[in-house]
Amino acid sequence: LGIGAGSLAMLAALPDAEVDSVIAANSGLIAANYPGITLDGLRRDVELTRANGYSLNPGLILSNSWGIGVAIRTPDGAVAGALSIAAVDSRMRPERQPELAALLREEVTRIETRIAEMMASRARTRGDGEPKRQARRTSK
Repeated sequence: LGIGAGSLAMLAALPDAEVDSVIAANSGLIAANYPGITLDGLRRDVELTRANGYSLNPGLILSNSWGIGVAIRTPDGAVAGALSIAAVDSRMRPERQPELAALLREEVTRIETRIAEMMASRARTRGDGEPKRQARRTSK
């Protein structure tokens, strides 16, 4: 988590302790495979993503290929995934980034609404919102 725009959006949506745990667990892979990304830089990107409400990958993986991402959450706030777009840098100039992020947020809102509807429907089907448990059979 944290390298591409979508995974950075997901990482930034996690609690601080989990962010630290994910970064620590992946530090060796990041250093070996993404020499242009530092752990301190990744932490700064998490903070910037939280402040902006969207992630931005300014060509860190492929030069001239930028990405923007927004996390998708379930009704209880858990991270369910992310929606992201990537394009050549000339199509993601700074003045256009907020517009693209807003379009992503609109789609994320639609997805989150649909997730909430699906979860509510399943809860109604169960009757009480809790999973039905099978009674255990015991042999005598």
